Amino acid sequence: MEIQYLHDYCLVLKGKKEQVVIDPEEKNGFEGRVVVSTKNMWNFVKKSPDQVVIAGPGEYEVGGVELTGISAGQGSTVYAITIDGVSVGVMGEPIEDLTEKKIERIDSLDVLFVPCAKKSLEKLKLYLSWAKKWGVNYVIPVGYESEDELKTFLDVVDREDLLPVASLKISRDELPEGLEVVVLNRHE
Repeated sequence: MEIQYLHDYCLVLKGKKEQVVIDPEEKNGFEGRVVVSTKNMWNFVKKSPDQVVIAGPGEYEVGGVELTGISAGQGSTVYAITIDGVSVGVMGEPIEDLTEKKIERIDSLDVLFVPCAKKSLEKLKLYLSWAKKWGVNYVIPVGYESEDELKTFLDVVDREDLLPVASLKISRDELPEGLEVVVLNRHE
C-alpha cells in the first residue's frame, strides 16, 4: 500500500485493488472507488455509480477494504481502515476525546494520522498515548496549517530533524519495530 498526503486531512491510500480517498475536495483530482469522510456533515458528489461513500460510524467492507467508524462527537468520525493487510487510523478532527471503550474497539493499528492543527501539547500527547495503546508503527502528522504547528508536533515526538517524503509505501511484512514518525509532502 502507498500513502499520499494532499492537504489538510485529505489522504490517498493506494492498495493493490482499491484506492481509498479520505476527506477529498473537488480540487484534489484524486478519485477512488472508496471515499471516506471524517466529517459527517460533508457533501460529496459521486463521480461514478460504483463509487462508495462512507460518512459515519459503523462497520463496512468494500472490495476487500475493511472500515470501522467510531463516533468522535458532533458529526466527527475516527476510522480504522484495513487495506492490503495494513491497518490505518484516520482521526480527521476529533471533537471529543475517545472513551476507553471506544479506544478498545480499535484493536491495533500499523499507521496513525495525527491531527496537528491548533493542538495543545496535552492533546498531541493524548493522541500519541492512543498510538501506543494501538501498537502503531508509523505516526504521520496531518492537518497542520503552519510550519510552527508541524514543528510543535515534531518537538513532542523529539524528531525535529525529519524531512518530508513524497509518499510512504508500506507492506504488512516489512513494518518497523517500534514507532517511527514520517512527514509526508503535501501534493496540493
